[in-house]
Amino acid sequence: MGDVIRFPVNEDEFYKIGLKKQGERLYEEAISFFIKSLNLNHKYDTVQQIANCFSELGKYEKAQHYLLEYLKDDFNEDDVFYDLSQLYIKQRDPNKAFLFGMYYCLLSDDMNYLDELTQLFEVVYKDVTKAEVESEDFVVHFIFQYFFEHMNYELALEWIEFQPYDIQKRTEIRNLKAMTLLFNGKYNEASKILKQLLEENPADINALCHYTLLLYNTHQTELYTVYLKKLRTIIPMNDDEKFKLGIVLNFLKEYMESYQLLFPLYQKGKYRNSQMLHALSYSSYELGYTAQSDQFFSQLSELVSNPGMSPRKRAEGEFYIHQTIMPLLNDNDRYRRLIGIFLLSKVEDKTLMINQDVWRHLEAMPDYEKLYLSYIFHNIQLVKLDFIHKGLELIHRHINQIALMERWIDIAETVIEHKMDLKQVNAYVAVCYFIFERAHDDSLSKRAAIELFGTTRYHFMKVYNQFKQINI
Repeated sequence: MGDVIRFPVNEDEFYKIGLKKQGERLYEEAISFFIKSLNLNHKYDTVQQIANCFSELGKYEKAQHYLLEYLKDDFNEDDVFYDLSQLYIKQRDPNKAFLFGMYYCLLSDDMNYLDELTQLFEVVYKDVTKAEVESEDFVVHFIFQYFFEHMNYELALEWIEFQPYDIQKRTEIRNLKAMTLLFNGKYNEASKILKQLLEENPADINALCHYTLLLYNTHQTELYTVYLKKLRTIIPMNDDEKFKLGIVLNFLKEYMESYQLLFPLYQKGKYRNSQMLHALSYSSYELGYTAQSDQFFSQLSELVSNPGMSPRKRAEGEFYIHQTIMPLLNDNDRYRRLIGIFLLSKVEDKTLMINQDVWRHLEAMPDYEKLYLSYIFHNIQLVKLDFIHKGLELIHRHINQIALMERWIDIAETVIEHKMDLKQVNAYVAVCYFIFERAHDDSLSKRAAIELFGTTRYHFMKVYNQFKQINI
């Protein structure tokens, strides 16, 4: 026998091949082997090599992504900040390189690296303590913003609470914590921090924005109106304040004011992050700039893996609920109310789409409909309703005709009443469809119904004959 080719089987072997490819400057190949190693064992050494390879390829954002993603699992990995400093040196961004580097030195006591940076960038500062505070504030905010923009709100909060007390008590950091508590729905905790910040400084634009948003989310209408007026009187002093105010006004559905603040910043190439793109996609849609809205949402989708629902889809969903589902839910006929609940369950991102008015209506429905709601939204197992629901699922998938759904519920309840076997749902629906269609279309064949609903001729004919016996 000739030599048997042996493939790598563990993280060390993949890692060693990655190092070999890296040494040969075959960076794309090296990355593929490093990632295979990382998938088997999430070690920071491997993350470093992946970041180095992406950096050599000039893909700095990818390199940064892998470094920051590692922090999700381990806030204590000081070398992440050293590597971020090195990454920004390669990008020729001395400010970020120095701030990340100083932060690393504060954690590791590596004063040699600080000396290197000081000489490299010819840094001169009179107040070392002030420079250290600036470094801490910058890095804490930078990492927080990364988690927050990727909608890891719990992780963003954990990052703030991981910081030493002297950092946590700083005004900017307290504002970040309050904002995260707000987005995590922890309104009482957020309110305490924001009230204290506003007592200390009534003109704190960050605290004012966050507190107004909190009042809006908690439906404190009178107080909200007072604070919204205050927000509208603010003249932002710089681009950071314009960005903050524009984002919050978008959440408050003050779309014109939000757009007027944010779009000029976007045109200048500033703050092109997920918050900016999300806000502009919604504000431009509400102002009638639908093509521009689609463009912003497309950019957002490229930036984050889960951008949520687009403004266009959300508007279409709201229109569908208002025009199609609500008339069914309000109907006097029980079958049509059940169909309304079923169609509501099929709405994409229904937790976002169903507003308080719809929920109140659902909560006031009769007992049988409430049972169906419990089956759908709380996964309560109910055999008879499960049979009806599965039939509706099949009809929705293949025909999606409300009149056929009504006929199905009527037939399904007759089947249940006669205590027939409920297992062959596809056969029951196929026969229901056949009977329904043949009432006005003689051309439909049994074979077509059988194939459409994926049943067998044997099961179809068995159900068909049973229906004849009970005069369906």
